[in-house]
Amino acid sequence: MAKSLEQSKYAERRRLTLEGVRAKRLAELKARQESITRATALYAELDSGDHPEVRIRSSFIRLDKRRAPRDSSQPYASTRERDLKTRPPLTKLIHRPSNALAVLMTAFYVAHLENEPGKKVVNNRRNNFADGWSDLSGLLDPAATSKENNLRATRALGKLADCNLVAIGKPGTRNRFENFQLKRENGRGDKNYKVPGLSLAGKEALVLPAQFFYYGWHLVLTQEELATFLVIAMDSQRHPWRRSTQVEDLGIGLSRTVRWGDYGLAGEAYGSIHELQEFGLIDVIDPMPGRRSGKIKKPKKADMRAYRLIWPPEDWSTTADIPGPAVDVVIKCLEESPAPPRAV
Repeated sequence: MAKSLEQSKYAERRRLTLEGVRAKRLAELKARQESITRATALYAELDSGDHPEVRIRSSFIRLDKRRAPRDSSQPYASTRERDLKTRPPLTKLIHRPSNALAVLMTAFYVAHLENEPGKKVVNNRRNNFADGWSDLSGLLDPAATSKENNLRATRALGKLADCNLVAIGKPGTRNRFENFQLKRENGRGDKNYKVPGLSLAGKEALVLPAQFFYYGWHLVLTQEELATFLVIAMDSQRHPWRRSTQVEDLGIGLSRTVRWGDYGLAGEAYGSIHELQEFGLIDVIDPMPGRRSGKIKKPKKADMRAYRLIWPPEDWSTTADIPGPAVDVVIKCLEESPAPPRAV
């Protein structure tokens, strides 16, 4: 009885905590709504529909060779450095909170709109002037000072530079973050960025509909949600699923081995599959009813089955059926359901 009561108290505390996080997100998103709406209005001016897809080289999302499993006998703190060092660029970027991933996705999108495949992408935009990168990335806050807006942009670019995804000026030089140069997505920093060609679409490059960016999803999703979505889309593209009445044949199943070894995706980020389903971006099927918070009470290892993740959702005719605008979709979901869509 005492144990059951304690479990109930824990569940209630967890529910309240998650609801608080969700309420905070709603407030922050409403505060950013004007900036995000302005960014998507700029996209409408730039995107004439002539470039219906955005291609991201797979080396940004996925390792070419699966990395060794983590030594579970050691505390994570002692293996953290190796974990971060061996991740692909995508999951390196989301190790700590920042706007870096949103800025990079914006740069990829704009590069596709303004450049032909194979051509070096040259950045002539300013960061914080009208129609600049802060504006396009939904970071420009009209109520903030120019210093605050500039700091927001330079922090994101500094993190991208640390991951060898952009080149900036040397420390101490004036305006060293202006006219940054995009580098190849693999994070080696040895080649300048060029828009991937159509021939790379498939296992060498993830193909996303331009509508995903046009509607501002890369600005509205948390960095964990965005990274998880890219992983699901990449793995779905690599392993086309067949429509079947058998749950185990639907979509993809991202096992812990695949998440860790191929994508460097932590469990905390992977948990955002439930929000991605809530927002209408993927379908999630649980082949193990009764799972709570992603776990089964005393499961048998042989019986454990991963969630089945379906991208694009089954009721879409094409990947271009993405809902939007993203900021309106997410605000509506957060307002209608104060509790998160995962079991507590």
